[in-house]
Amino acid sequence: MDEPIAIALKFTVLALIYLFVLWVARSSLRDLAGSRSATFDPMLADEEHAPIDLRRGVRPRIVVIAAQGYEPGSEFDLTGGATLGRTQPSEVIVEDPFASSRHARIFARGPSNFIEDLGSTNGTVLNGSALKAPQQLAAGDRITIGDTEFEYRE
Repeated sequence: MDEPIAIALKFTVLALIYLFVLWVARSSLRDLAGSRSATFDPMLADEEHAPIDLRRGVRPRIVVIAAQGYEPGSEFDLTGGATLGRTQPSEVIVEDPFASSRHARIFARGPSNFIEDLGSTNGTVLNGSALKAPQQLAAGDRITIGDTEFEYRE
């Protein structure tokens, strides 16, 4: 009677190990696919193919108000968009224990820039309200991730 139970336990453990390996492989592939996104280099493009914010003469950026590892007033250029997160390939590294590895992104749509939470655990706050969907940014908007705070400027 003990032998069938032992065999069943062995197969259960093997199945769990197999599922774990599949989960790790899927997560790794998803992270690698996210790092292949093309970045815009304004020095290599002509005006016709430049992001809309360059065509209208706007240089969007976020300025550090309070962030671990950065001096207040430090700026990050958002031309062509940026991802905010705790690890690479994020363009803006947020050294905050409440930040996810890929936390939020800022992107251009038409003549405006938007911010979107990327399914982070602790959420992204724009002007005191949690982001539930992409929101259009305006000069002076405050972006908060955990204890880290940025101000959007054009």
